[in-house]
Amino acid sequence: MQADSIGFFMWSAKRTDVSGFLRATYKEPQNGQKVFFSPSEGGTSVHVFYPQILKNGTPDGRLWLRNVKCGTPEATGLQNSTRALRSEPGFGAGGENVTDIDIPLSEVPAP
Repeated sequence: MQADSIGFFMWSAKRTDVSGFLRATYKEPQNGQKVFFSPSEGGTSVHVFYPQILKNGTPDGRLWLRNVKCGTPEATGLQNSTRALRSEPGFGAGGENVTDIDIPLSEVPAP
């Protein structure tokens, strides 16, 4: 972590995006037949993100340490935030008062 900075870890998961429709059992079988509910069957109105998984079972992605210089608008925004979960710019896109340091997943021990 850099001096005079707020530091925290950031994670961006690699994912596979799939569009399609859902088909699920809607209610108990009637006359021995399952009853399905398929909103927009054949359409692409449902969008699902599936995480990509490494061979060791952990999710694939990017891990980095974000340093935000104290006394800057970015740091003030972090300190005044009351949200437990917030959206942050991606790696290298935090602005001039933000430094991102990549952490290779090979350096992170598997669970």
